[in-house]
Amino acid sequence: MTAIAVFEGKEIRAIEKDGDVWIPVVDITKAWGISRSTLPDIINRNERLFQGYHVLASVTPSSPDEPESKLICVNEQGLYLLMGRLNSDRVKDPYAAETILKFQRWVPELLKAFRKGDVRLSKELEAVVRSHLNIADAMVEFAHVDRGIMTTVALARVESETGADLSWLKGLVRKDRAQPPGYLNATQIGQEFAMSNKTINQLLAQLGFQYWAISQWQPTNIGRGYGENLPFTVINPNGSSHSGYQWKWNPDVVRILREQIFSTDQARLGVT
Repeated sequence: MTAIAVFEGKEIRAIEKDGDVWIPVVDITKAWGISRSTLPDIINRNERLFQGYHVLASVTPSSPDEPESKLICVNEQGLYLLMGRLNSDRVKDPYAAETILKFQRWVPELLKAFRKGDVRLSKELEAVVRSHLNIADAMVEFAHVDRGIMTTVALARVESETGADLSWLKGLVRKDRAQPPGYLNATQIGQEFAMSNKTINQLLAQLGFQYWAISQWQPTNIGRGYGENLPFTVINPNGSSHSGYQWKWNPDVVRILREQIFSTDQARLGVT
């Protein structure tokens, strides 16, 4: 049986064989954005090193056009060996290098989820997604509920029931049109600068991007050009949920803040 998880919008399949979790090498190359032959070549050149850490196994095709065949798969030890052999510093494509680093940080949680059974079988996951999205469509059509809110509710429920990470999908949900990925709240922006969300909000206010009104920050006319009101849903431990819209900033704000912080530091140090 094949289980599935999602990394950066790419499916990562896994099978359990002889009490171990095995991941197709082709899924790793797709996730990293590198040539399909790169990792198999590393394994073939280091056959003794990877002995016992890779197998040929039958894995459920990831798409209808993928032929039924046995794929090279690696277990946890083999995966870590591959990550060690493919040094991200040597990858010429900066996007691929950054993706590999993100994957290295994410993979322990992936393997933990597979072992605990928190990641559902791919067909079961698909059925759960379809079920909740059908409910969302019905609520939009017959109860006239906002489509963005209902979609985030559906995806949050799927995550709660299956353990799947659908954050990459939730980030694309928008009320009217497709949203570019990367929109951030003040807390997430603060992580870029090792600052609190309170400090970031104050900086954004100083720049004229937002102002405090009643009980929350509101974007100014200038700020509206750098963000979007996006739907969200939070599932509580007791099964209840809370939905609404939250203002998030696009990546240009991070650049503007970085320039502002840099110029402030330069002025403080007396650098001209």
